[in-house]
Amino acid sequence: MLIVLPKWTSSPNPHRSGWVNTMGTLPLDAALASLPEGLRVKTKLVERNGASRVSFRRWRGPVVGSSVEVDNLRTLEGAGWIPFVVDEQGRSVLAMDRETLIMILADPDLLNTQGLKRIEGARTAVGLVNMARSANTPVVFDLTLHGFQRTRNPLRLMLEPPLLGMTLVLVALAVFGGFQAAVRFGPSQGTARVIALGKRGLAENTAALVRLARREHHMATPYAVIVRNDFFALFCAVLITMVRTVFLRAMT
Repeated sequence: MLIVLPKWTSSPNPHRSGWVNTMGTLPLDAALASLPEGLRVKTKLVERNGASRVSFRRWRGPVVGSSVEVDNLRTLEGAGWIPFVVDEQGRSVLAMDRETLIMILADPDLLNTQGLKRIEGARTAVGLVNMARSANTPVVFDLTLHGFQRTRNPLRLMLEPPLLGMTLVLVALAVFGGFQAAVRFGPSQGTARVIALGKRGLAENTAALVRLARREHHMATPYAVIVRNDFFALFCAVLITMVRTVFLRAMT
C-alpha cells in the first residue's frame, strides 16, 4: 500500500468549476496527521525551499523517470524506513516501513496534476507507481484517508452479493406475475350475488340478522304463538267450510 502525503492548502477557484487555487503549503506536522500513530511518531518531513529541478533514482540503482521541476520538494527520514527512491542528495522521496511494509511518498507533486502536466513528470509518476506495486497488479486509488468519501449506490448494492440473490428472486417473481396476469388459465369465474333473491333469501337474511343479534332464545315463544294462531285460524276456516258444505247439501 502506498500513502501519498498532502502538501498544499487550497480554496475553490471561483471562475472554474472543479479547479482550486493553492494558498501555500501545509505545515509538516499537519501533513503527517493522516498517517497512523505508529508511523507518525517515527517519521520526519524535510522541505527544500524554492523551486528546483531534481532527478530521482532507486536506492543505489538506476534513475527513475526523468528529471522534474518541483516546488518546495519534501523528503522523509526516520528510523525503520527503507528508501526506495531518493533525490540527487540521497534523501528519501519514496520509502517503505520495515515493519508494516507501508510505502510513503513524501511529495504529492510527483503524482498530482502539478507533476503530470509535463511528459517528464508523467514518466517519473509511472516509474514511482511501478516501484510501489507488484507485477501485473491493478492500481486502485483510495481517497478516504484524506477525507473523501462516497456513499454506495443502492442500485449497485442490489446487483452485488449478498443482495444479488434477493434481486434475482424479485425479478423472477415479477416476470411470473406479469405472465400470469397476461395469460389467463381458463375462463373467468362469475361471482354470485351477495344477497340472494326470493322468499328463501329473505328468510335466510332475517335468520342471519337474528343470529347476529343473538336473539334466538327470545324467538321461540313468539314463534310458537304465531304458529298456534295460524293453526287455529286455518282449522276454523276448514271447519266453517265443511259445515257450510254439509248445510248446503241438506238444503238441496
